[in-house]
Amino acid sequence: MEPTDKIKELLQPGKEEQNRINERIRKAMAEQKRITLDEIPYGYRLDENQRMVPDPIPAEHVKFLFEKLVEYAENPPEELVQKVIDLYQEKYGESLSHEEAKGKVSYTDVKDYVAAELFLKNMAFQLSGQPQTAEALREFLTQPFDMENPEKLLDDYREKIGKETPLTLWKQRMERMLGSGYCIGEITYYSRPEKHSILSWMKAAPITVSNHHKPIIPKELYAAAREQRQKEQSKGNLIPEH
Repeated sequence: MEPTDKIKELLQPGKEEQNRINERIRKAMAEQKRITLDEIPYGYRLDENQRMVPDPIPAEHVKFLFEKLVEYAENPPEELVQKVIDLYQEKYGESLSHEEAKGKVSYTDVKDYVAAELFLKNMAFQLSGQPQTAEALREFLTQPFDMENPEKLLDDYREKIGKETPLTLWKQRMERMLGSGYCIGEITYYSRPEKHSILSWMKAAPITVSNHHKPIIPKELYAAAREQRQKEQSKGNLIPEH
């Protein structure tokens, strides 16, 4: 036997060890399948028949996020416009008009702004003393809101209610909403691989089912938000043109 063959033989796991490895892989894939199929997306809950239905208050959050993403992509908040003006002046020595700066606000900044707005408004609503209903929340979210002193709001919330939902989690939820069509009634499953291997699992083809459950937002709103994200991915907003 060649030395290299001996090395390969020594490196190969024994039969029992290989069986243990295969079992860990099988359990990991089963867990991944369970999470993929059974995790309830934000904005929904299971009814008594184990069907996905909109969860009233979280569903209002979903509507707010999509509506603001589209609105602010077209008409960015003044803070974001000024941020671009200041950036171009400081970094490039260029003076942009208000209209020029509006067109250069990045969708990433819009998403961050929307997530922060809902993060703060959601805490303010819970502290407002209003009925904690979807109708009251919908009205509250339409009202002008002062975002100048978030530290005090956060302190009040922690003192009176408890730990807040992290801003990072709102951002993660938003990315998942934009990355899948669950909020318009679609759900994506992954077909079971024929072979129990990591490679075959990674190659499992996604299966998207339309009208799987009741949508939270109209398809047109979802498409508009997705279109803005695709535009952002195809251009570099903060690179000056000379």
